[in-house]
Order: sequence, then structure tokens, then C-alpha cells
Amino acid sequence: DLAPYATRAFANFARPRLVREARWREMLGDDAAVEPGIVDDSESAIDRARVREALASLPPEERALVLARFGDEPQSERVLARRAGVTRYRVREQLAVALARFSAALGESGILGRRELAVARALFQQGLSISGAATALGLTEAQVRIARRSLLDKTARITVEGP
Repeated sequence: DLAPYATRAFANFARPRLVREARWREMLGDDAAVEPGIVDDSESAIDRARVREALASLPPEERALVLARFGDEPQSERVLARRAGVTRYRVREQLAVALARFSAALGESGILGRRELAVARALFQQGLSISGAATALGLTEAQVRIARRSLLDKTARITVEGP
């Protein structure tokens, strides 16, 4: 019988995505929306507060895009692109920049390496140019460009793997 195999294969495929979606919803959602007892320790509350502060630091368009993609009622890149009148690849690029800016504001490297996080902070928090970031970080412009491309590629993968 193929049904048990198909069920298990689907569960193995879907579970990581569902876990990621639950984490995003927990972090982006309203405190009241989190069921009592599931996440009630003070460390989690501090983490949620930090996430909200990082979200608040984003420009309004980026914050709206991140929340539309990963919030309570997540929308696909295709839907967001159609609504904005751009390609989904452009939406993915905008989300990647927003998530890089979000990571820099949060101060957590997550999937980013130390250099990538430093470059994200210099470019997206401090608003430095490529040459200004290179000077401030003691890197070459080529190294800053490579780190920027890498961090945008990594954050773009998040948008594809999102809810």
C-alpha cells in the first residue's frame, strides 16, 4: 500500500516548513496570539520584544512586505508580486534586503557569517556605501560586494522556504 509511504514522505517534506512557519508566526505575531503555556518564559518574551524592535526599525514598505510574507496570514511571493505589479523575483530581492536589514537590526547572525552581519550592519543600518563600508570594516570593496551578495542570497533562500 502506497498511502503510508506517501503520508510519511509528505510529513518529512512538510514538517520543516511548518516548524519554520510556526517560529515566524510566534516571533512576528501579537503577544496575545501566542497560546499561554507554550512560550511563557521571560527569555522568549525578551526575544519577541527584540524581534518587534527590529521590525519597527525597518522602513514601512519593508516591514509591510515582511509581515505580509511571514505574518499571521502569509502570502506567497506570487501574490505579493501581483499586488505590487512587479515580478516575484523582484519581491524576493526586496524581501532579501528587508531580511538582511532585519538581521542587522536584530544583531543576530543567524544564517549569516560574522563578516556578512558586519556588512549588513554597515550597509543597511548605518547606510554606508560599498566603499564606506569597506573602509569602516577594513575590507576591500570586492570583499564587501561578495559579502553583500552572499547575505542577500542567504536571505533570499529564506523567502523561498518561508510559509
